[in-house]
This record gives sequence, C-alpha cells and structure tokens, in this order.
Amino acid sequence: MVFGGLAVLCAILVLRGSRWAAALGVALCALTLVTTLVTLRHLPAGILTIFIVLQQLVAATVIVLLIARPARSFFRAART
Repeated sequence: MVFGGLAVLCAILVLRGSRWAAALGVALCALTLVTTLVTLRHLPAGILTIFIVLQQLVAATVIVLLIARPARSFFRAART
C-alpha cells in the first residue's frame, strides 16, 4: 500500500517536472525488478505469474522512459 502510494506520488511529481521524483521513480522500479529477479525461482504458477511479468515489463518501461534523451529535454523545459 505504501509502495503504491509512493509510486503514484512520484508519477504526479514527475509530470510536474520534478527531477528528484524521476530519480526516485527509477530507484523504485529498479528495486521492484531486483527483488522479483531474486525471488524468480519461487514464482507461483498461473495468472499471478502473468501479473508479475506484466509488472516487471511496466517497471522496465518506466526506467527506460525516465532515462531516455527526450526525458532530459522534458525536465529541462519544466525548470524554465
């Protein structure tokens, strides 16, 4: 619950142009990726596995989008 609230707060602040929120978002997504990769052997079978894989794809996509070159110009424009 806390993690989800923090993710939503980061998303709102990123849309407002906050660079520290983008860094925190990347860190949260990386933490999600690492913790799931560590526990990959213990994934349950079935629909839950599909949701976990989707969550990992979203986390990786967020990291790529926040680090990509267009994101830099977005944050630069938001500062002015």
